[in-house]
Amino acid sequence: MLPNSKKIVFVIHGLSMGGAEKFLIALSNHLYDRLFSPSIILLSNDGELISELNPLIPVYRLLRKKKFDLSVSRKINQLIDAIDPHVVMCINTYSFFLTRLGQLFKQKQKFILSPHSTIPFSRYNYFQNLIYFRVLHPTDYILYLCEAQKLFLKNTYGLSKHHSNVVYNGIDTNYFNPDLPNEITEKKLRTAYGILDNDKVIIQVARLQKEKCHADAILALALLNQEREKAGVHLIIVGSGNSDYLSNLESIVKKEMLGKYVHFVGNQSDVRPFLKIADLFTLTSESETFSIAALEAMSFGLPVVITDVGGAKEMVVSGLNGALVKPHNILELAKAWRNTLDMNLDSREIRDHVIKKFSIQHMVDRYVDLLFTNSIPVSNRAYAYS
Repeated sequence: MLPNSKKIVFVIHGLSMGGAEKFLIALSNHLYDRLFSPSIILLSNDGELISELNPLIPVYRLLRKKKFDLSVSRKINQLIDAIDPHVVMCINTYSFFLTRLGQLFKQKQKFILSPHSTIPFSRYNYFQNLIYFRVLHPTDYILYLCEAQKLFLKNTYGLSKHHSNVVYNGIDTNYFNPDLPNEITEKKLRTAYGILDNDKVIIQVARLQKEKCHADAILALALLNQEREKAGVHLIIVGSGNSDYLSNLESIVKKEMLGKYVHFVGNQSDVRPFLKIADLFTLTSESETFSIAALEAMSFGLPVVITDVGGAKEMVVSGLNGALVKPHNILELAKAWRNTLDMNLDSREIRDHVIKKFSIQHMVDRYVDLLFTNSIPVSNRAYAYS
């Protein structure tokens, strides 16, 4: 831990492959680089992405015996007291619930909730969130990822009286730069997947789970390739997840006779080579908040066609960087793909849009301002900030 630096504790379920986890790692690493002292509390053994975290950042595992093991709240409470941070920031509602439960009668730190989902995936999940939000203290702060999420959660769970703000996700535009050299050449990758020189490539980066609706992309590809007389269009699906879900997708691919055009490549520690050979990025989710994967693709200069859910309207500008479609509308999706591929949008303008609005530097600046200044209220403790 850095001497005399402002301390923040993050609490999250785990560090599996996902947008919330990538967000936390990026924010923690950049805070450390700016001489803050982040620590991370994990509530599971999920650690797929832990190698991406700066090894000098302390990580504590407080394992639960079962999902609703509330005794872990006491352990979180004890660890927070020992670290004595200026700020406690919880990623998603359940982590916040367990953490705040152990600190209900203490107001030493600023408590921040960072929700990374929006629409509840079931009625049960809705009632869970309804309970979790009830432990919010009047001085606690909610940092939303986009205006659409803020509006939905406030209206759905009655959060209008709580302090809040919006901070867009940001990505490292220096890392996601199409001009950087890569050991894997475009030609090698295209050859490996049987992609001819004149073929177009659509890439989808999303965990294999129901709400991502990959089947819609496969069916839209079938329509699009029926229309094209010469060069085909390939769909590269990056991500892993439920094995039954994957088997179902593979069955659809077989039924539509798209075996040579759909490529399941699993999780990739470095997705940039796949972005390099792509002509278009897509998401077909029925529920999304503010996609980091879409920002990464646009930083590579790729136009995007994504479903109009969550904060999609806040990142996509028609005629500049892509198009929005309704969820589960396969005809509209195929048409938007075709139109966007034919438009030849300016890749430099697409990349510049991300640099100006969604860079990691902008995001971290915003978090530093909100987390470590008096713009977020706190009770019973005064801080002197330089």
